[in-house]
Amino acid sequence: MNRSPAFLLLTLSLVLASAQAQAEEMIFNRINVGAMSFQSPLFSLFKEREKTTAQLDLGAPAVKSNLASYTISAEFGFTYHGWFVGMGLQGETLDSPPNDSSHVVGTLDSSGQIVPRRGELSNGGAYSSFARLGHLFSMDSDWKILPAIRVQSFQEDFEYQAFSLTGGSGVLPFRQYNRKHAQMQLSVSLIRSIGDSALADLEIYGTLSSAGIFNTTGSSFDSSGALLFENFKADTVTESTGIRFGLSVPMGSMELNSESLSPMVRMELGYEVQTMRLGEPDFLVLGPLQPAHVSLLRDLRLSSKSWRSNRAYISIGLELGVEY
Repeated sequence: MNRSPAFLLLTLSLVLASAQAQAEEMIFNRINVGAMSFQSPLFSLFKEREKTTAQLDLGAPAVKSNLASYTISAEFGFTYHGWFVGMGLQGETLDSPPNDSSHVVGTLDSSGQIVPRRGELSNGGAYSSFARLGHLFSMDSDWKILPAIRVQSFQEDFEYQAFSLTGGSGVLPFRQYNRKHAQMQLSVSLIRSIGDSALADLEIYGTLSSAGIFNTTGSSFDSSGALLFENFKADTVTESTGIRFGLSVPMGSMELNSESLSPMVRMELGYEVQTMRLGEPDFLVLGPLQPAHVSLLRDLRLSSKSWRSNRAYISIGLELGVEY
């Protein structure tokens, strides 16, 4: 099995980290908010799926730049005699960029003629939860390394609605897309003390195993009132490789029951490459023969493709730590 350079680097770091250990006792609560720009594989798949075999764009938003995403995340973690346990939640809301032309697109009416229609994305979002288990090693007084196993559950979904313009004879479609996957990842974090209390950390991670599913359901009516219903489903494998850099700067310290309480401002930068591959599709189409024929062909064409997203983000937040 081929492994990426990032995965090999993670494995090497894990081996080197076993050289020595020193117990570290700390608890932190972290809340971050930020912005992200990325091209979602789900959104790319949606655009591809809305094309006919003649590559005529029937309803795919013509996105000319990445989507914008606004995130909030919360994480809690602690160590005990060097063993680290962490868990967290993250939510993202998706927003089309200003030059997204999805609001004016084309469709076929019942006679096979192209007519304009108005479309919009709504309720776009992504949600994830994760847990980490690792061991914190002290390399010297300033450097620490944290190899860990990370388990993550991820879901991304959005709804698409399109309506005929006034006087048009197009369709009235509603469609919901969603994908979800669970991953086991290997991560290595390098942590360095800066000055008296500031900390800088660099984390590299890669996928060990993954399983997921992509699903879409939709319905539409043509001008004669005929209903077309579709349900498309396929198993997926998603692989992620990424890097994060964080800087935590103290805001001061307080004594609480003989423990040192350290509130900090944290800035975090990250970049991730994610590749999703579809398995054999399972689909159901109910409705007029001609629309169903188009749907069957376009769905079959998807199973041999890979969909890649590149995510870059910046966030700022608060971190509360206790050392004793």
